[in-house]
Amino acid sequence: AVSAGVSGIQGYRLRLAAAQTGSRILSSEGLHFSMDLLANIGVLLILLLVRCGAAPTWDIAVSILISGYIVKESLSLLGASLQELLDRRLPEEVQSQIERIIRTHHPGIVGFHELRTRRSGSKCFIDFHVEISGVEKFEQAHEITESLIDSIKSKIPNADVTVHYDPKGAR
Repeated sequence: AVSAGVSGIQGYRLRLAAAQTGSRILSSEGLHFSMDLLANIGVLLILLLVRCGAAPTWDIAVSILISGYIVKESLSLLGASLQELLDRRLPEEVQSQIERIIRTHHPGIVGFHELRTRRSGSKCFIDFHVEISGVEKFEQAHEITESLIDSIKSKIPNADVTVHYDPKGAR
C-alpha cells in the first residue's frame, strides 16, 4: 500500500511536469510509475479476493487487464514519439490559430505562404512568408513582422517563429 501511494504521487508529479514541458522522457517515466501503481493495486486486490475465498485464477484475469492497459498506454506514447521524430506538423487547431493570427494581425499583411510547423520536445517551430503591401520602408516591414512574431509567441508558448517578408505578389 505504501509503495502504491509513493508510485501514485511520483507518477502524478512526473505526468504533470511532462504536460507542462512537453517532455516525452518525463511522460514515459510518469507512465512507468503509474503502471507500478496499477500493479500494486492489482496485487492488493488479488490478495483481498483470495483472502475472501475467491479462486486464485482472478490473479490471471487482473494481470491480463493490467498488461493490456500497459500495452495500450505504451503504444500511445510510442505513436506520439514517432510523430515527433517524423517532424509532423502541429495539430490542425494550432495551424488554424496561427493562420488566424497572421490574417488579422495588420492590414498591411495581404497574404502568406509556405507555412511550416513542427514540434521538437517542448518547442514549436513555425516558419512562413508574409506578403506586405503599402509599406515603403524596410523598417516598417520589419516592425510588422516582429510584432507578428511577438503576437504568435504570446498565443503559442515556447514557439520559435521565423517570418520572411515578401513584397505583395512575390513568391
